[in-house]
Amino acid sequence: MSEKIENRRASSVSVLILALNEAKNLELLLPRLKSELDIIATDYEIIVVDGRSNDDSRIICERNGCSFHIQSKPGYANALREGLHLCSKDCILTIDADNSHPPSYLKEMNRLIYENDIIIASRYCAGGGFEMPRHRVVLSKILNWTTSLLFGIGVSDCSSGYRMYRREIVQSLKSRAEHFDVLIELLLLAKMSGARIKEMPFTYLNRLDGVSKTRLVPFGLAYLRTFFRLKIGV
Repeated sequence: MSEKIENRRASSVSVLILALNEAKNLELLLPRLKSELDIIATDYEIIVVDGRSNDDSRIICERNGCSFHIQSKPGYANALREGLHLCSKDCILTIDADNSHPPSYLKEMNRLIYENDIIIASRYCAGGGFEMPRHRVVLSKILNWTTSLLFGIGVSDCSSGYRMYRREIVQSLKSRAEHFDVLIELLLLAKMSGARIKEMPFTYLNRLDGVSKTRLVPFGLAYLRTFFRLKIGV
């Protein structure tokens, strides 16, 4: 039995990274990511979907053996959808380019995915943590609490982008969101389809270089549109 479990941990993994002017962060992240993947995966690919960066992102990615794609439509949701459908391995890991998602959590995510369909690395479940400004923590927790309350999704960190999906599950979801609310929409669609979703704790770190592209007020407004469309049918 132990040999069988160990073999199941040797995964086929696609890693999807969305990036915009993240060359300095990618230069640090990619070698760390590959070191972790070498431990858990027998077969993997790293795909970077780029929002037309004007730095050395392409050079850094190609130097590290990554596939580099320029997104065809603007916006986070379009980049995520495009990237997910480029992935070809059994499991898909989504991880931020800015080093806020430490790759050291991959081993546990990979272990858990075999009994689940989606694994969410959560800042807010027991054992999780974060390095974020106070105002961002407050707004993020309100958003996540509201989502859990209204949809009964049973997830404390619906807006976390650090996830591992079974490829056949996530590629079957027909998302329509336009912004960061796609993260919540994917979970809601997966939940409605009967997918098994599990959280595990992680500590979210401050980005190492540059500034965050996340804007919580527009995110909240986009979330409300998604809520009315999925919950009320408008």
